[in-house]
Amino acid sequence: MLSSSLVLFTGKGGVGKTTNAAAAAARCAATGRKTIVVSADPAHSLADVLNVPLGAEPTLVSESLFAAHLDGTAEFHRAWGKIRAYLGTILTASGLNEVTSAQVLTPPGAAELGARVALNALVDSATYEVVVVDCAPTSETLRLLALPTALDWFLARVNPGSMLKSLWHRGTGIPLPGSDVLSALDELRASLSAVEAMLRAPTASIRLVSGLERVVIAETRRLFTTLTVLGYHVDGVVANRVMSLGEREWPTEWARAHQVAISDLHDSFPDYPVWTVPFLAHEPIGCRALAEVGFASYGASGVIGQERTEPMVVTPNSLTLPTGFADDAQLRVAVAGTDLVITIDGHRRLIALPEALSGRPVRQARLRDGELRLSFGSP
Repeated sequence: MLSSSLVLFTGKGGVGKTTNAAAAAARCAATGRKTIVVSADPAHSLADVLNVPLGAEPTLVSESLFAAHLDGTAEFHRAWGKIRAYLGTILTASGLNEVTSAQVLTPPGAAELGARVALNALVDSATYEVVVVDCAPTSETLRLLALPTALDWFLARVNPGSMLKSLWHRGTGIPLPGSDVLSALDELRASLSAVEAMLRAPTASIRLVSGLERVVIAETRRLFTTLTVLGYHVDGVVANRVMSLGEREWPTEWARAHQVAISDLHDSFPDYPVWTVPFLAHEPIGCRALAEVGFASYGASGVIGQERTEPMVVTPNSLTLPTGFADDAQLRVAVAGTDLVITIDGHRRLIALPEALSGRPVRQARLRDGELRLSFGSP
């Protein structure tokens, strides 16, 4: 059984995520590794870049390379259908009309939820050695990654048991949910847990694609910070459309500005690889052109980066986490029961505290050199 490596490409809209995801996949396939590249971006530009029609089912694009569009909406309806139908009965009995019920019964990020479940099924099948994902732009990707927390909140409020209690007291006669409804709910929760485990597995990573403009690099730094605080493994940065000095086709001033930007990226991410993709005079369309871009970008090092190591360091009295470029104004830290709650720019992460630290007050929180160190007092 194969153990799939998972690489998600994301970044600011328009920086070249789709082309770079496809190029990385083509590079992997060219070395004989069975690879699939899938689009989780509603724009679905992957078919245009590969120059082949794509659907939800994997399509063989070239030897060892497959591609597909993740159909999040269809997968959502499959996973949510039985639950939705039963909850609709309850809400209608509560006096809500069909239109309002339909709005209430659409969980936050329905399509993104479906895409996550479909991606998990793809990775779990272990059919491919490498799975490359062309993600949506920054904000949509963060929403995709944050879905478990949002959906847990939603499910807690539309749980059939809690909704039925008040209705039974009013004598509505609504039947208990059948085994098919409860099984569907359990399956959905299990799928979400599996997806979360998949995205945090040692073989999973997120790769940031950046342009060379100052504002784009600034957003790349912010995205890196948010992903790092939320506990995801960023394995490097792809600098796209780089003009080289000495090439007659590019203006010298632009080429110099690009070299300064590349230097800035290396300074910003000293512990991470920064892969460079040359500015091409033509658009790379099709597997052969994309594979050439992949070889130019990654060389002999290959596409798959190092597996993640445990980023959290725990001692008997402290816990240390990486925080990227975060500052005091961005971070909020609290303890809720046995969980550590970290919030950055509206995104929340729950960390189950180790037994040695659980139930103890936070005595000091210090942010320094890209790390958050929490010191705990006596119980």
